[in-house]
Amino acid sequence: MIQVPKTRKPLITETGQPVFVGGETRNSGSRPPNAEARNLFVGYNAAKNTYTRLGSMYSYRWYPSTLKLQDGKVLVVGGSTNIEAGPALEYAELWDSRNPAAPTVNVTHPDNYKKQMGMNYYPLMALLPNGEVLWFVERAGAITNGTYPFNKLAELPPLPPDFPFITQWPFTAGISMHAWRPDSDGAYRTFAFTIFGGTMKTAQSFTPAANVSATLVGRYCAESYICFEPWRVELMPEPRILGDPIVLPNERILVHGGATTGRGGSGGTYADNGAPRSFVFDPTKTTAQQRWALTAPILFLRVYHHTACLDVSGKILSAGCDACNVKLPTGYEGLIDMPGSANDFRLSMGTPREIFEVPRPEITAFPETIYVGSSFTVTVSYPGATVTGVVLATPCARTHMIGMDSRVVVLRYELATETPNTVTAHMPPAQQHGVLLPGHYMLFVLGDEADIGGRTYSTGRWVRVVAQQQLPSA
Repeated sequence: MIQVPKTRKPLITETGQPVFVGGETRNSGSRPPNAEARNLFVGYNAAKNTYTRLGSMYSYRWYPSTLKLQDGKVLVVGGSTNIEAGPALEYAELWDSRNPAAPTVNVTHPDNYKKQMGMNYYPLMALLPNGEVLWFVERAGAITNGTYPFNKLAELPPLPPDFPFITQWPFTAGISMHAWRPDSDGAYRTFAFTIFGGTMKTAQSFTPAANVSATLVGRYCAESYICFEPWRVELMPEPRILGDPIVLPNERILVHGGATTGRGGSGGTYADNGAPRSFVFDPTKTTAQQRWALTAPILFLRVYHHTACLDVSGKILSAGCDACNVKLPTGYEGLIDMPGSANDFRLSMGTPREIFEVPRPEITAFPETIYVGSSFTVTVSYPGATVTGVVLATPCARTHMIGMDSRVVVLRYELATETPNTVTAHMPPAQQHGVLLPGHYMLFVLGDEADIGGRTYSTGRWVRVVAQQQLPSA
């Protein structure tokens, strides 16, 4: 898990190196002075526990988002020059992680995106299967091609009137892409994302957060290249702002932490009521009643400057909070351990219901290196009925309710008839390079439905996806 407090945007390069982009200022509250890093790319060396300047941007960027592209390129979008003060930046920047000291290239925002972007804090950016880029900020978005100069291909449909809420920091909704699922022929043609909550622009600490979500589904189509279904707005189990959405290996999305009233902010009381429970959204279910479920009470409140990540164990690792000087929710006495101050540095591990005290598949043999566009074999031990899926999930690099490059990719697979514990999985087509970029992933296999908690899944195994041209010579 990668989380640097105070505004840096994390990403993990194709080589596995954590890199932090922009964010930090020379003086950070009561902490010791730091080097000015709002315009820097800073690499972390885990073996030596050291940080190194890799390159620089043209502009200071506080609260930017990043998106990894093919060929080691990274698109840096959003953020403002000054902390909570603007001005908003008029361009994005393209950085080459394979040539990190080279100057960045300025990129023009899509025109409809620019009209809505406001301060452009932590926009949602996603790489689509054929390499296009999805841009979404506040209430509008666009799709561009995936190479410079990023020409606009389509506009996202506007959010409907029954979702009137603001989604950008500090009125932050949790936003997540869904798992990426292939059609029966192995091609990836559909994509979707959901906005969980948010609030009104006039929100005070006691203002109820939004109690609805909004889901948009897009698909490659013959009529207009990309077609969209109407936005689907539906009630959530609880109001939520600042919730962290984590896509599980079985495609369910766990929304953890945040608050039920207020807005984002630290150094004061911006949200009166922390969220005492997580909730789960299952986009694979056909009815709203089946899609939503509340979890048991969480151990620690996670209001703001927290993070939550899918761990290789399959559990959810949660950390941090610097706005937790809130009231204990009524009815949760003895169930939630309050920190006694605004700051909470404790770690916790949550177990999703689908892997709690149920038989789980176990991966007993697997390839540590998987090549783009190839097929590979996994051996599984499982006392249940049968293996029901194979997925790859990115390592976690997230902050402020946005998972940078986070994705769970469902793979097409077959069970061997002679050896039922052997699964052959097929990587996405090589020409759909936007589905899985080279890099490190967690490999999971799925089992039976576990009560109402979705399909159970194995502990993960670390693998590395490598481009075909990197195959060793004979």
